[in-house]
This record gives sequence, C-alpha cells and structure tokens, in this order.
Amino acid sequence: MDQRRFLWWHEAALSVLGLWPPQGISGVSFGVYWVYRILFLFVFCFAFNAFEIAGFFDIYNDLQAVASNLCWSLMHFTVCLKIGLFFAKITELKRICARLRTSVFLPNQERSPGEPEVVAIAVKMSVGYLLVYYSMTVVILANCFIAPLYREKPLGENNYYNIPRKHLTEGNHRDSFPPETLDANPADSKPEPPQNPLPYYTYVFCNALKSPCYEIAYIYQTLSTLVCSLVLIHCDNLYLFIVMVCTSQLRILNASLETVIRRATRNCPKQRWKDYAGLGTKRNDVVDRESFRLGANCISLLSFDGLSMLAFVVAMVIEVYVYCQCGNEIEIESSKISQSAYNAQWTSSSEPIEESQQATNRSLGLQSKWEKDTVIE
Repeated sequence: MDQRRFLWWHEAALSVLGLWPPQGISGVSFGVYWVYRILFLFVFCFAFNAFEIAGFFDIYNDLQAVASNLCWSLMHFTVCLKIGLFFAKITELKRICARLRTSVFLPNQERSPGEPEVVAIAVKMSVGYLLVYYSMTVVILANCFIAPLYREKPLGENNYYNIPRKHLTEGNHRDSFPPETLDANPADSKPEPPQNPLPYYTYVFCNALKSPCYEIAYIYQTLSTLVCSLVLIHCDNLYLFIVMVCTSQLRILNASLETVIRRATRNCPKQRWKDYAGLGTKRNDVVDRESFRLGANCISLLSFDGLSMLAFVVAMVIEVYVYCQCGNEIEIESSKISQSAYNAQWTSSSEPIEESQQATNRSLGLQSKWEKDTVIE
C-alpha cells in the first residue's frame, strides 16, 4: 500500500468517526461537521458511560454481572481517554513541527535517501495490525446482526430488566408465576440470569425482552463497542505513521542531543575531542535507516507511547552525561547562542557530514583531515 494512500485511509476513517476534519471544508460545512462529530461521538462513545455507571448501582450485589459490565464498559472508558490523548499528542506534534519550521509530514526523497524505506516499513507493520483488528471487526459485526436472530424461544411479556432482582427465586422460572407472588421468599432469593440477555446490563428506554427493542438494543451495544475499537485503531495508526515520518531523521528525538554534542565537541578539553567528535560522525543515512528499521520491527501500537517516553529519557541521560563530562562549558556556550541560532540547530540534521566535521575541526584549531591525530598548538 502506498504511503500517501495509507495516510489518506486513516484520515478518511477518522473523519467519519468525527476526529479528523476533512481538508478543504470551511464556513457552513465546517459547522455542520462539528455538529455531526458531537452527535456521533456522544451517541457511540460517551453516552454509554452514563448508562453503564447507572447500571452498576443496580447490579452491585451480582459479581458475575458486574464483571461482565466491566469488560464491556472498559472499551468505552478507554476510548474517552484515548480521544483526549490523541488530540493532545497531535497538538504537541504541530507545536514541535512549528518549532522545526516545517509542516511536511509525508516522505521526502530529498531530505534523506532512507526516509521512504523507513516509512514503508512502518506502513507494512501497521497494515499487519489492521488485518488482525478488522478480522475481529467481522466477528463483531456477525455477532451484532446474526446472534439476535437465534433465540431459544419467543421472549415473554415479563421484562427481566423491569423486575427487581430480589424477586427472581432459585429453581423457578420468571414466567411460571404471576408478579404478585414474586415476593414469596425474598430472604432466600438469588438472581437468575435471563435466557437471552443483552451483551451487558444497562438501562434501555423500552422493553428489552420484546422485539424489536431487543434487536435494536443488541445491535446498538455491539456497534458502539465496534466504533470504539475503530477509534483506537485509527488514532494509534495515524499517530504512529506521522511520528515515524517526523522522526525519520531523528529530528525530534535527536535534535537537542546533536546540539549538545556539537557544543561539547567544541568546548571540551582537547584530549577528549575524539570521543565526542566520533559521536557526531556516526550520524549518517545508514545509521538512521538501520535504527528505524530496528524500531519499526520492535514498536507495537500498544507500546509506542512508552518507547517514545523511554527514548526521551535516554536522550536526556546522555545529555546529562555529556554535560557532566564537559563541566560548565556547555552552559557558558549556551548563554552565548541566540534563540534564532538555536532554532537553526534543529534543522541542521540534513547538513553534509563533511561540512560539520570541517567546522568542528576549525573551531578546535585542528587540521582539516581526519587521518592526522595531532593537535595544532
């Protein structure tokens, strides 16, 4: 699958789900889309939270029912958190890209020869996850539309969800005695599960044991879970794809580290210049390509956020190590650099390695060739 098509697919899916405004809309169209996204997300993602929480108060003494409701409601609780995190992370990416003075998310052959290959690896990995998730989607849809058709017997007039649970006695079917005799022995009462329950216990605005209310409620509950699953899938995939493109040259994770290494190379004592200069020379297209080939094979949709935070922590530790080895020279040098010069350092990753080496040598007063290790006095 082409990279641009892959990006378009997730943008289109999130547009349908109400999380990604289509490009090119404005004015009245944008207002209509906002109304649509509010209604859609409320109906399928947020409305069930209130019904599920209210349902817990009615089944708190039935551990099996509580466990079932927890399993089904977990998806809705998770997607509410995921939507907030997705918006926060995309906003942060826009801020970082604005600081880098770039808004290009798609691959660019001119920036790095290995960038399209890196993105292609990320695309293939994400497509593999999509195949698994959409296989589950087929099962959910089959359960949604087919399962309600196979009922053991026609549902009776008595509504299990409208009868107090203490009135359901052990060994007696709820249809075998009139409602006025249900209070016979409340002390020994034990809940009896209905023969055709909905996926999970919640409040509905009609008799849930009669057609067509039963089928509508069943389809509504399973479809809401399916929509939540699609939100999680497409948010994670689109975010993973965008970040893999943005960091194809380690622009985000390695930019500040590269700046510190260059300052340390220029300011550290001359007997240690080789160690830090070596760190700068190892940054080339081969290293970038191999690093992200390894990353694309290891990163999963569930662990990507954790690995991102770990990468920032590792970069911070290396910065502290370089700072400690160089004393206060980095801090002194940093105070001399203006904000504009610092911002320019963020976009310096595409400079040829030879030019950066020559600049480093000139700042240290060394010869211009690397084959000689003597220091010019």
